[in-house]
Amino acid sequence: MNFLRYFSRALWLCLACLPISTSGHGRNMRFSHLSNINQLPSNTIHSICQDYIGTENGLCRWDGHTMVTYESSSENESHRIPSKSILKVYADHAKRLWVITSGGVRYYDYASDCFRAPDNDISELSYCAIAESPDQTLYLGVGDMLRRYNPDENRLDPIMVHHREVRGRFTALAIDKTGDVWAGTKTDGLIHINRTRTVVTRYRANNHMQDWLISNHISALYYSPSEDVLWIGSSNRGVCCYHIAQKRFESVTEFADIPITSFCEDADHNLWIGTTQGLYIYNPHLGAIVTHQIKSISNPNQLSDNFITDIFCDRERNMLIGTQYGGINIQPHMYRQFAFYDWGEGDTYLSGRTVRQIVPDKTGHLWIATEDGNLNKLLYSTNVIQKITVPDKESTNPYALLWDRQGRLWIGTSFNGLYCYTPKNNRFEQFTSERYPGLSTNHILSLLEDRDGRLWIGTASGLTLYDEEKNRFVQFEPYRFRKQMIHHLMMDSEGNVWIATHAQGLFCYNRARQHMQEVILLDSSGHPIQSNKYINYIYQDSRRCFWISTNHHGLFRYDPHTQQYTNFTTEQLLLSNTVYSVIEDNHGNIWTSTDNGLSCYDHASSTFVNYSVSEGLPNKQFSNNSVYRDPDGYLYFGTINGMIAFHPDSLQSSSNHAKVELTAFRIQGREAEPNARSVEEYNIEDGGLIRLNSTQAKSFTINYTVPTISHASSLFFATSFGSDTHWDYVGAQKHINFANLVPGEYLLQLKASFNNRWKGDEPITSLRIIVEPPFYRSTGFCICYFLSALALLLYGLHLFRIRQKRHTAALAEQLERKNTEELHRLQLNFFTNISHQLRIPLSLIIGPLESMIEKGRFSGDTERRMRLLARNASKMKLLVDELLLFTKIKTLQKKLRLLEGDVQDFIREITDGFQLLAEEHGIDFQVTIPQEGRTVWFSPQDVEKIVFNLLSNAFKYTPEGRISITSRLETIAGKQMLRITVEDTGIGIEAHELEHIFEAYYQINEWERKGQTGFGIGLALTRELVEQHKGSIEVNSTPGEGSRFCITLSVDKSLFAPEQLSSHRADKAYMYDYKFLSIKHERPFEVIEPQDSKPVKSAKRATILVVEDEPELLHFYEELFNDEYRVLSASNGQEGWEVAQKTIPAIIISDVMMPVMNGYELTKRLKEHVATSHIQVILLTAKSGSAIESYRTGADFYIEKPFHPTVLQEQVRNLIHSREKLIHRYIAGQADTTELVSNPHDAKFMARIDAIIKKNYAKESFSVNDLMTDAGVSRTQFYLKLKSLVGMSGTEYINHFRLNESLSLLKAGYRVSEAAYATGFSSPNYFTRLFHKKFGFSPKAYAEKCNRQSTITTKAQS
Repeated sequence: MNFLRYFSRALWLCLACLPISTSGHGRNMRFSHLSNINQLPSNTIHSICQDYIGTENGLCRWDGHTMVTYESSSENESHRIPSKSILKVYADHAKRLWVITSGGVRYYDYASDCFRAPDNDISELSYCAIAESPDQTLYLGVGDMLRRYNPDENRLDPIMVHHREVRGRFTALAIDKTGDVWAGTKTDGLIHINRTRTVVTRYRANNHMQDWLISNHISALYYSPSEDVLWIGSSNRGVCCYHIAQKRFESVTEFADIPITSFCEDADHNLWIGTTQGLYIYNPHLGAIVTHQIKSISNPNQLSDNFITDIFCDRERNMLIGTQYGGINIQPHMYRQFAFYDWGEGDTYLSGRTVRQIVPDKTGHLWIATEDGNLNKLLYSTNVIQKITVPDKESTNPYALLWDRQGRLWIGTSFNGLYCYTPKNNRFEQFTSERYPGLSTNHILSLLEDRDGRLWIGTASGLTLYDEEKNRFVQFEPYRFRKQMIHHLMMDSEGNVWIATHAQGLFCYNRARQHMQEVILLDSSGHPIQSNKYINYIYQDSRRCFWISTNHHGLFRYDPHTQQYTNFTTEQLLLSNTVYSVIEDNHGNIWTSTDNGLSCYDHASSTFVNYSVSEGLPNKQFSNNSVYRDPDGYLYFGTINGMIAFHPDSLQSSSNHAKVELTAFRIQGREAEPNARSVEEYNIEDGGLIRLNSTQAKSFTINYTVPTISHASSLFFATSFGSDTHWDYVGAQKHINFANLVPGEYLLQLKASFNNRWKGDEPITSLRIIVEPPFYRSTGFCICYFLSALALLLYGLHLFRIRQKRHTAALAEQLERKNTEELHRLQLNFFTNISHQLRIPLSLIIGPLESMIEKGRFSGDTERRMRLLARNASKMKLLVDELLLFTKIKTLQKKLRLLEGDVQDFIREITDGFQLLAEEHGIDFQVTIPQEGRTVWFSPQDVEKIVFNLLSNAFKYTPEGRISITSRLETIAGKQMLRITVEDTGIGIEAHELEHIFEAYYQINEWERKGQTGFGIGLALTRELVEQHKGSIEVNSTPGEGSRFCITLSVDKSLFAPEQLSSHRADKAYMYDYKFLSIKHERPFEVIEPQDSKPVKSAKRATILVVEDEPELLHFYEELFNDEYRVLSASNGQEGWEVAQKTIPAIIISDVMMPVMNGYELTKRLKEHVATSHIQVILLTAKSGSAIESYRTGADFYIEKPFHPTVLQEQVRNLIHSREKLIHRYIAGQADTTELVSNPHDAKFMARIDAIIKKNYAKESFSVNDLMTDAGVSRTQFYLKLKSLVGMSGTEYINHFRLNESLSLLKAGYRVSEAAYATGFSSPNYFTRLFHKKFGFSPKAYAEKCNRQSTITTKAQS
């Protein structure tokens, strides 16, 4: 009885696994789909052959992995086809792919990778057919004529029978085993041509004959060689067949009036018939339709469209069905390996989608729990599925099942508690946490009955034992398992209970010792798993080894004999690290279900064999704790979408070998073409050759694949490269990269297998690779190398003799050089010592001398000489200091000390001192320093010295023009750097002198001749300071155009040693107390006489212009004023006007009667011009009575000749002295602007200047450049005019205005910093210094004074 039962089940599973059978075939047929979503150019399919698909929108090649489309608009001419509408594709035995389009016929040449056309191509086609005879003659029905292909002449020759062409609108061709041609036509019935082409027989339909051709509208033909039968499909009357041996037709009545589109025979000799009403499968042996497949909206595994256009059986026995609008439907042959129990309505479907547990009863029926449905019972005899429901419960959502010793079924549910089902009386008893508090939750996950008959219940919130005698539930070790999900319970061979949790790992309850022990799992590195202790399942195999599946760490095997753990993960080719269930088959192999398919561990090879969707699985996502093996060895696995069943012995990877094909060859990432000139020889067919030059061999890639539909995701590859056949197993990798191959010949071999099963007889694809040596290693070059070496040897002998002669001279030169270096060293030491000795006496000279000068101990010429002596002594001390600093750097005695601060603000403070110097020299001084506020590390003394020296040199060698300084912080290679650029438009530096300017004591000869001499150490010292600051200095210069110095300093903390970093900060307080270097103005010193009978001299010599046409008088005037003033001369009024415009003198002494331009005209022009209207004019004339005319022209004083020289001297002194007193009163605030001007032009000029400043003084960016632009005069004229009128430069006047405005702000309660920024100062420190210098007290003191006065006033008023 048992044998019959198992035999019945085995027979049913065998039939269920076959897609074509007498029963059960419908629900086991599953299709995968290929459409435009998968890059198919169109969902309208016209024709299919091996690896190629003809669509309405182009031809495509599909190998199971990639889709390559050939279109009529392809940019590659060799891949271009005449029309995108493909009517037919056909692969002949000569390895030609024939493509018949609506625009002509083409065949694809695999060797050259291009399409070719027959010489007599047909340009327009609507109907076509193609077939090949056993002798490889290719027949084509195109152009309303039957033709054959002549490969020798590349022509389509007409078939001639008795010198007549065989014509018709051919729709189908078939050739029987004798070579006879059968041709179906659109409206003319069936045509038969014998193989010798001597007899043509035409068959036409006859409605009066029963066994005859059913229709003249032939749409499809198929010849079955096994039956020697020609199957004929019509477009209006269904199907008939012609028995060739018996020469008789037979109608197939099942297809009456059904339009037929195509025929194809599968591997089991079933005839697949495509129609406009779906797919029919006809079994000729049974003489009946086995199945009819149509599109189902609710089932995505069915056909995508009912209109079938073509059917093809590929080399892997897969069936490909082309449709009119649904793309391609694929029925892989591997789908037949697995029986699939789907969910749905009816007695052949499960009631729920997700299968949670499978258990058998004593009679062999399977009880199946579906979480989202009800309990199901699969009857082994009839394969009918019954739905078992609890009374008054539509859905119980069963989760766990257990048959106990008493024959009762315990059912754990999701949120409905526990049920006990007694089949004898069909009674259900429910246990819930509401009635039984010991049951912690109604969500039951697992059930187990131990050897003592106790019921263990794993819940979503702990572990519970059921005491049936007392009818109560007891929570087991709640302190350990409370709030833990118990996924699985397993009893081993010794009666111990294993408990799998979702967060605490694995536990084992020892039955003998009644002790619970935690089981520590070790990963592949031998370390305990500390996190994600998510255990899904425990299984003990026949070897008594334990298999533990986890949710994150793969599969573990524990051998209790060796107490060793083995961890299997995706690195060992396990499909996924999330493993759900484990079971052993009859051969001892371990099967595991994962979230990515089935993995089978083969003990013999210690490898995994994997099965996924491509191997026939309906889906790859399995369910937890859902597995069963029946006594016959059939395995059942639950998935999230039904249940599968199979016998491991019946699984086959493929009857075909996996043959590797080379698909692409890329050089340095670019694909090479077969006819590319860049590759010397290129053939990637099996056994082909690639010849590369040495450059191409540096980097190239070869791509490969195995064209397969059934096993696209289960391919494994192995490669061998070199002379020895050593195989490297590379998994699913489909390319191999080569880099820097040395010249030589190599052999690349590739093979593949399905599911990682290597038998040793896999076909090998080979490719020879030859790397040519570079040109310099060729034979010709080797000869050249030899001759060159010989010549070099002879030349070397010659040089050796010359070197011997030079050796003696070199020794003498070396000795002399050492002596010179020693002398330089001694000189340097001497100067260092003497410099230290000079500093003390110089200090004793400079100090007392400056003190006596300031106290007025000298007068007249003595004071002038003393001042000259003091100035030169100071210059000598500066030279000694720089030499000492330079020597310290050279001898590494100077230590770098860095502070953290705002270096941009510090540099801006240095440049402030050069603004006045720029205005005095009439130079456009531009400062571009952003206010970033970033702090970096720098040495203030060194940075000041570097910037000071560069700017001093720029002003020294730039008589006029522009000087600019730019500073910015940059990040280079992750380090902060300071970049300073100083640029001028001075005299420039000759190219031959550029390489010497950073040498110590070097001076530019041209300026040395002109008297612009220096010490020759400034730039050398600058370079040493820059290098000590881990920086660099560069210079570019063009004579006559100027120079550009660019300095880069390291300001990143990480670049310096800790001892070089100071704990002090270069903050605002530091800068306020910092003593910046003073700027020395190069001008002669002048003596200030006491205010008695002696003449008064200005501290700065005023400029006087004498205009006189008589040379002797002009010389006399120059001698008269030369001791007190700077005297300029001109010989006429025109020349005097030009000189006045350029120099803007303080006083002009002019004769009246002169050629070119007289004194009156000169005076009038001076007083009317804005740049010269302020100049005081004294007119001298021998003509009496000219005073009125002189004053009318604007002259300030008039003297008639002859006159005493003292009168003119005193007049000049009085004018200059009164002007200076007025300016002093204005600066002190005792006079306003109106008192300073004496004519309307000056008043208008000052009013415009004041208006501009008042409008813009609050802007920090407002400078003298903006003021000068709006004044309407040149830079030099503006400076000299403003200096003459108010005694201040442009910058000083702007600061004077701002400081006066700040008084009212401070008095109003502004803080010092607020007043500084409100009046346009860049920093409070700079504002404070100027305020104290002008008013004699700090702004803070003034603000406090005003605050006290305001407080006193307020109290007095109250």
